[in-house]
Amino acid sequence: MDYFTCGSRIDIDAAIAHFEQSLSPQKVVKSRHARGSELAGREWAVPSHGRAKGPTSWFTEYYGDREEPKRPLLGYQYAVERELVRTRSPFQEILVMENPVYGRMLFLDGLVMTTERDEFVYHEMLAHVPMIVHGNPRRVLIVGGGDGGLLREVLRHPRVELVDMVEIDPKVVEVSRQHLPGIACALDEPRARLHFEDGAQFVRRAR
Repeated sequence: MDYFTCGSRIDIDAAIAHFEQSLSPQKVVKSRHARGSELAGREWAVPSHGRAKGPTSWFTEYYGDREEPKRPLLGYQYAVERELVRTRSPFQEILVMENPVYGRMLFLDGLVMTTERDEFVYHEMLAHVPMIVHGNPRRVLIVGGGDGGLLREVLRHPRVELVDMVEIDPKVVEVSRQHLPGIACALDEPRARLHFEDGAQFVRRAR
């Protein structure tokens, strides 16, 4: 089991302790990699709704030591061709911009969430491996996934009768529908049921 989180507000130690208690694994291997952006928590270094020029046309995402976040170990830079939307929801800042290599890119609080070019790598593996291992999935729960990519891949399985997708931020779904239609194309499928609420509360109530 791989446990992957985004953002610094997640108490990953508490989550891992919960899984250890619930699943009683024979072995636990922990590998923690800090992920951050020089733009997180600041104004975006791209002009509003226009073509970027000069040094502000580069977005840098850093990977570094969690204990020393100011000491980057690795960084990725993305050229910003055009900003399509920038907005803030009650939960986070949302940005969609265009890059000449990755196409449209979705950022939440300054971190890359998905891109048009390589989103399939993440969504296909996240969906098809557990679906095939299960063998006969009929009802599926997705917690998060507001861009719709995971939902799209799950619904490729004809045996699936219903997918409940629980996303806390409706603004992510709205922005994805408008600016990432190739990823969000299954959000209105009749077999999909969207819930805008906290995923943990949904699971507790569903029990």
